Amino acid sequence: MAILTREAAFKAFIVIDTTALICSMSAIFIYFVAADLENNYKLFNNHMAGVGFIIVAMRAMLLAFINSLYVVLAHSPGIAITISLIGCLSFLAFYVILQKAYHPIRS
Repeated sequence: MAILTREAAFKAFIVIDTTALICSMSAIFIYFVAADLENNYKLFNNHMAGVGFIIVAMRAMLLAFINSLYVVLAHSPGIAITISLIGCLSFLAFYVILQKAYHPIRS
């Protein structure tokens, strides 16, 4: 049995990593299905569902990365906190970029 299976942070990593995998696979599946659609309304809805799954997958991957580093670097809290802050800042940057892409400023 793995050494870390009893730690709560490792269990959280497993759940978050599985969520990221399922969301990524769902987005790809939706895009494959949407490739054959000729109805623009259905195509748009499938595209937006795919985008939603990708956003959730990106969040989950980032959280899984931060969580896994916390598990590995639990004995070096300074490094673990620094990496967590960098990860959170990158999430904030992704959010700002997505807001500008999907909600352009109207003049």
